[in-house]
Amino acid sequence: MNSLTFLAAALLLLPALRHLSSLNGPLARMAAASESVFRMIDIAPEDDTGTRDIGRARGEVAFRGVSFRYAGAEADALTDFNLSVRAGEIESPSSARRALARPRPCI
Repeated sequence: MNSLTFLAAALLLLPALRHLSSLNGPLARMAAASESVFRMIDIAPEDDTGTRDIGRARGEVAFRGVSFRYAGAEADALTDFNLSVRAGEIESPSSARRALARPRPCI
């Protein structure tokens, strides 16, 4: 009779054990994310206070002849890349989200 009682109790615990095992993935992701956040918090602030005077900024960004190769790679990921963007030509995804989230007047 004792073995039958034990077996019945074990079967009743199965759903709870399945639920606990399903929590392992989310808990591991949370632990990794918190480790990353705490590592960033622990980084010492930069010495550069940003006091360089650049004069009048035109609001333009330009990359000319940029090449880039990943460490250990045989070929460049970028070769002689050129890009010029004037102010207002491209919105960042975050500013686009803010623009979409702004309430619009009903006409």
